[in-house]
Amino acid sequence: MSLVLSVGLLVGSVVPLQFSDVPEGYLFERPINQMAAEGVVRGWADGTFRPLAPISREAAAAFLYRAFGSPKFYGSGYCFRDVNSKLTAFSKEICWLRAVNGARGWADGSFRPGEPISREAMAAFLRRMSVTKGGGDPFSAPPFRDTLASPFKRDIQWLRSMEITTGWADGSFRPGESISREAFIAFLYRVKYQSRFAGLNPSLFKGVSTKFEYRPPKPAPKPRAHKPASKPKVHKPAPKRNNNGGEGLEPGIPTDSGITRGMKPARCREGVILVMGGGSKALCKNGKFIDFP
Repeated sequence: MSLVLSVGLLVGSVVPLQFSDVPEGYLFERPINQMAAEGVVRGWADGTFRPLAPISREAAAAFLYRAFGSPKFYGSGYCFRDVNSKLTAFSKEICWLRAVNGARGWADGSFRPGEPISREAMAAFLRRMSVTKGGGDPFSAPPFRDTLASPFKRDIQWLRSMEITTGWADGSFRPGESISREAFIAFLYRVKYQSRFAGLNPSLFKGVSTKFEYRPPKPAPKPRAHKPASKPKVHKPAPKRNNNGGEGLEPGIPTDSGITRGMKPARCREGVILVMGGGSKALCKNGKFIDFP
């Protein structure tokens, strides 16, 4: 029994060619043309689909949104820190994808809409938005040999158990590689129409009113700068003075002056004659006391 599509086409019927670079007999001719007829993919202005080009994360969100019939969405268009109507043309589709738990973004609050989507991220998107039909074991198939370290290894194993992917001939899945536009559409087509055990979640065809307002985290307060403690002031004793009111001499380090040998001048002012005990005199010249005849 054929499945009737929302646009009136029957799965299994002949779908007209939609793009100039997807000719008759092309490997993914059926999925691409079927999805184009449903309005899921629209191609480029020059009439091409560019099947081998990598698909960006924002384009994948748009394809998924349209695959569910473009349901009404009343949420905000600012659900990640790098997603809003001014930054990306698919802000509504991306925020819808988050509202239905299809996308969760990165730890820094970003979605990175322009980056190519990886094969492992594609598996996570499809599993979160699908249901397992009766009789299907979501983890019956063994994991691929190169997916054990992937954070999405369970999603990839589900994809294999649902007979949506068989991986590469060498037994690998290549989870970190980017996925092409044609391969993404092929996977989406298999979930929607070909898998015996899985299908798109029917509840997601309804409108969604969940809002995800992205709010930047508050910056941590800056630590206060601790000023070093000021050093205590050292109070120097006032210089001693001699009997005639001039600067006195204190016992201490010997000087070059013979008359002041064994004495340390507290202060020498140029041209001052110092009269000392015994009638001897000293003249301050060039910062030193010298014998004065």
